[in-house]
Amino acid sequence: DINDNPPVFVPTDLYSCSITELLPAGQTCLTLRATDADQPGSENARVTFELSPLSPFFAINSTTGVLQTTAALDRAFAASLTVTVVATDHGVPPLQAVRPVTVQVLDANNNRPLFNQSTYRASVAENVLFEAVLQVLATDADLAGTPNAQVSYYMVSGDDEKFRINAASGVITVTGVLDRETVDFYSLVV
Repeated sequence: DINDNPPVFVPTDLYSCSITELLPAGQTCLTLRATDADQPGSENARVTFELSPLSPFFAINSTTGVLQTTAALDRAFAASLTVTVVATDHGVPPLQAVRPVTVQVLDANNNRPLFNQSTYRASVAENVLFEAVLQVLATDADLAGTPNAQVSYYMVSGDDEKFRINAASGVITVTGVLDRETVDFYSLVV
């Protein structure tokens, strides 16, 4: 048998996978497969895998084709990465096939919401009900449009008999009768 057939990746279409950021090294992305039409069991048909160029984030098992992370990925560094896998047979001369693999780096919930100011102050007339007192605002640096970046508001402490906060908007509303002669100051923690 002469080495007249190069390896062929199976399937022949594009390879891609997704890995969530900040997971420890050793996450399996996918398993690549390649076949060679030369005589089965011969060196001409034996295929091994490598990355070219080498990647600081990925390694491939030369025999099984399992592509794994070698470091935690960070979406702030790159939302996607591309590695190039080379499948080489062991004929003389060796023949190769090359396949890019695109890795999407998924967002992890690794940022806490931050309020746009550290303290909020407001005044409200006594004896009013269901009046909006103020709106607190926080933002989250996780990927916009994902649940990880969605902010919900709630009162940690304070008078929840007299005030309510809208979980979606951060608007604080008076829900109980306020009497300045009885209590002239309320402290709410959101």
